[in-house]
Amino acid sequence: MRNGCHLTSLAYNDECETSFESWLQYITLHETNTNKLLPENAMSMEAAKIVEEQFPNHVGISLLLVWYQHGWLTEQDFHTIQSLYVEMEGNSLNEQSIAPPFGKLPKEVLKNLLQKTGKQ
Repeated sequence: MRNGCHLTSLAYNDECETSFESWLQYITLHETNTNKLLPENAMSMEAAKIVEEQFPNHVGISLLLVWYQHGWLTEQDFHTIQSLYVEMEGNSLNEQSIAPPFGKLPKEVLKNLLQKTGKQ
């Protein structure tokens, strides 16, 4: 991750009260410049790798959309994905440089692209 992670940790004291306000004094902020706190196969770690590969120059704000459904995406999910990309293409932002043409692809082609990633 480019900007590091912020973590909050709680220290428990038997004498403290149970209200939220009483816990505030035990909250500490720890900052780290590493993303090694998560396993390599964590979804956010995989997304960070894709961002680094696809947007290596760090210019502007990168947007990475992740499609996930436990098990596999449904026909309705594919319809929603395609509708989103059609809308993005029709209403592009001034600074938007690219948007994949997923809205124009037949659903079967889109499904095949996903299957090639090995994530079903």
